[in-house]
Amino acid sequence: FQLLAGLLAVACLGLTTWLLHRLGRDPALIVVMAWNPILPLFVVGEGHHDIAMALLMLMALIAAYCARPWSAVLAIGAAALVKPFALALVPALLPSVGWRRWLILPVLGMLAYLPFAAAGTGLVASLMVYSGERHFHGVLDPYLRDLLRGMVSTAALEPCVRVLLVALLLVGGWRVQQRMAGRPLPDRAVAFTVVLLLCLPTLHPWYLVTLVVLLPFSNSWALPAWTASVGIYWLHGVRILDSGAWIETRWVTALAHLPTLAWLAWECRPSARISPPLAQVSHD
Repeated sequence: FQLLAGLLAVACLGLTTWLLHRLGRDPALIVVMAWNPILPLFVVGEGHHDIAMALLMLMALIAAYCARPWSAVLAIGAAALVKPFALALVPALLPSVGWRRWLILPVLGMLAYLPFAAAGTGLVASLMVYSGERHFHGVLDPYLRDLLRGMVSTAALEPCVRVLLVALLLVGGWRVQQRMAGRPLPDRAVAFTVVLLLCLPTLHPWYLVTLVVLLPFSNSWALPAWTASVGIYWLHGVRILDSGAWIETRWVTALAHLPTLAWLAWECRPSARISPPLAQVSHD
C-alpha cells in the first residue's frame, strides 16, 4: 500500500505540473505540493488510499480542460467510488460538463457495487458511521456542538449538528459559485474542496490530500500553512495514551484549525483582491 501510494503521489505531481504549464503558470509552484508533509507522512508513510481519489480528481480536471466531458464524469465517478469526497468537484465542473452527464454517476455506483450486493447495507456501514455519530478533529463541528448542546436534547444533538453542517456546506458552495464565476477550473476546484473540508465532522490529516494536490492552483497563503501544520494532529495522542480511548483534545483541534481559519477569513474579506500573490506567480 505504501509503495502504491508513493507511485500515485508521483503521478499526481506529474499531472499537476503539466496542468500548471498548460495554464501558463510557473511550474515551480509544484513545490507547494511536493514539499507538503502530508505526502511523506500520511500518504506514503501510512499508505492511505485517498491519493488514488486525488489522482482521479486531477484526471477529471484535465479531461474537462481538454474538452472531454465524458472522461471527466467517468473520472469523478471512479474517484467517488474510492471516497465520496470527490463529489466536491462536481459544482466546479458543471460549467464545463453540463448537468445531464452527471446522471450516469448513480448508474456507475450501482454497477460497481453490484458484485457485493449480498453485503447489503454493510457496504456503506463505515460511511454512515463517519457521517453520523462519529466526529473527531473537525473544523466547525466542535463549535456547532457547543452552541447546540444547551438548546437541544442529547438524542437530537447529532442530527442537528449534521443538518447545520449540510446547510453550511450548501451556503458555502453557493457563495463560492457566485464569487468564483469565470475563474479557471482548478481555482474553483480548490474553493469547493475547502468548503467541504471545513464542513466535515471528522477531519483526519489524510483527508486533506485532495486539497494538497490542488495547492499549486490556490489563491491563498493560508491553505499551504494549514496543510503544512498537520503534525499538530498528533498531539491528540497524549490524551489518548493517558485514557486508553480515542478521545479528542479540544485545544489541539483549535490550535490546528483556528489560526488558519482566521487567516483564511481575512483573505476572503470583501475588500481583498481576488488573486493573492501565490496565484500570480508566472513564468516572468
